[in-house]
Amino acid sequence: MLDMGASNLPEAPVISPKMQSYNSQLTAPSDPSQNNFKAKTPAKSLTSRNEKGIYFIPFVGISVNSDFNGAIPTTGLGPVNHKFEPDNGSSVGLRLGYTWKYFFLEERLSYLVSDIKERHSPDFSFSIERDLSGKINTLSFQQSLGCRIPITKDIRVSLSGGVGLSKQEITINISPTLPIPLPENKFDEWLLTYDAILGLEYQPFDHLLTGINYRWMRVEEMDHFEARDLHLLELSLGVLF
Repeated sequence: MLDMGASNLPEAPVISPKMQSYNSQLTAPSDPSQNNFKAKTPAKSLTSRNEKGIYFIPFVGISVNSDFNGAIPTTGLGPVNHKFEPDNGSSVGLRLGYTWKYFFLEERLSYLVSDIKERHSPDFSFSIERDLSGKINTLSFQQSLGCRIPITKDIRVSLSGGVGLSKQEITINISPTLPIPLPENKFDEWLLTYDAILGLEYQPFDHLLTGINYRWMRVEEMDHFEARDLHLLELSLGVLF
């Protein structure tokens, strides 16, 4: 009886070598060297900010004016020479241009104002001491070419030089008034102007530009006054399109 029961049990299925090989492939752990399909994130460049386009940058600043000599015309006495000592002034302006990665071309419009206030008057050969006062207004248009040197992706050093024209107006007042009046007290001319700029720029976002500039500017001589040198410190904030 026991032998008959044992003979009725189902036989275990026979697995072929081909099937065993297939099962082993399904259950075997994957090779780490073959699981390398993750996308690689490109490394960020130090110059990843938007660097090309048209920019529009207003600025404000202060100016230090060099002394200059002039000849004040008078009626009957002829021109009287005098050394003028202008006070520190202010400036406001606009830079409009196009920038590439390392170079830029721009048009600068600036307006500068400074006062002349002196306790001593020119030598008019009168015994009464007189005060000399006045104002210098300069409207300047200049074209400039420059380069930018990246320090980081946000910070750059800029160097530029320009040439253009300036409308300079000098007004002179003398008090008390002279017994012999001045034939005119306002002088204005269009003059050749040069400038050079050393700047530090900061670009925190793709379309925002800010910076600080040192600017040297020279205005050529007028009929009655010598050429003037100005040293300006300017702060700017603008946009890049």
